[in-house]
Amino acid sequence: RRVLFRSHSKPWITEDDKISIINQLESRQISNGSKNKVFCSKLKEYLEVDNFYLTSNGSSAIYISLLALDIKQTDEIILPAYVCKNVLDAVLHIGAKPVLCDIGEYWCMTPENVENLINEKTKAIIIVHPLGLYCNIEQFKRYNVKIIEDCCQCFARYIHVYKTLQHSDIAVYSFNAIKCLTTGEGGGISTHNEDIADR
Repeated sequence: RRVLFRSHSKPWITEDDKISIINQLESRQISNGSKNKVFCSKLKEYLEVDNFYLTSNGSSAIYISLLALDIKQTDEIILPAYVCKNVLDAVLHIGAKPVLCDIGEYWCMTPENVENLINEKTKAIIIVHPLGLYCNIEQFKRYNVKIIEDCCQCFARYIHVYKTLQHSDIAVYSFNAIKCLTTGEGGGISTHNEDIADR
């Protein structure tokens, strides 16, 4: 019996894209170089953020963000129960305790569910915008803990009437092949907070 496999997604790859890739390969700058600076500059402009840094992938972006927030092994990090495994892995890798939170009607965490999990050990909340659905971050600010915004599946300045990246301390991105904006692989971090950016 034949099993048909369907691809998760098929990004548009134009002739200009192919020419750009060949030019990049011929330049021998395949992991760092002038195109990275251009990409960062365009991302900062589009997302209207003060600082943007490229990473090897979205998983490392989350891990580096936790480091930048000075997360310790005794700290607790709240994240949604419905989430990419790599988010959980980043929390475990840094040695913090992941605290899984139920999602609400629209695939996102709700303040009501998060509130029951907050305690003196809570140092950050990772809020995910899943499947292009925006989770209103403003409603989580009242808990006075750091917020990491996972924009890996929701790459935009505005979702409906909400401006993204306005209320979080730090945001992470993935440019994997199945993401909204792809470079084949890669990730990124943005923040408006200069202290976090310095770290």
